[in-house]
Amino acid sequence: MKYGLLYYKDTDNIGDDVQTYAQERFLPHVDYLVDRENLELFTPNQKEKVKVIMNAWYIHDVLNFDISPYIEPLYISMFLKRIPYKGGITIGTDYLNNNVLESLKKYGPVGTRDVHTKKYWIV
Repeated sequence: MKYGLLYYKDTDNIGDDVQTYAQERFLPHVDYLVDRENLELFTPNQKEKVKVIMNAWYIHDVLNFDISPYIEPLYISMFLKRIPYKGGITIGTDYLNNNVLESLKKYGPVGTRDVHTKKYWIV
């Protein structure tokens, strides 16, 4: 089995790094680094399934939340919060389109890290 480590490369928030470190402690080994902000672009070398612990706030770029078909996600701790963003959009829930909801249902149950986020789930 191959394992990917979710990370956020452009962070100024030490919490992002701590989450990545915590994930790594639960993995038997790390075969790939998976950029949290470009999940749809991830392609492993052998085009195989890669298990990835998905514990993060998703997502700074609301257009990039579609999950690569090579990622087998374990949604243990999602966080959603609607905040204003550039271009007059909000981030935090705007990416919850039908494709994303189907992925969450397919790989559910979905863990949340706060009561606010839990309110979004009927999954």
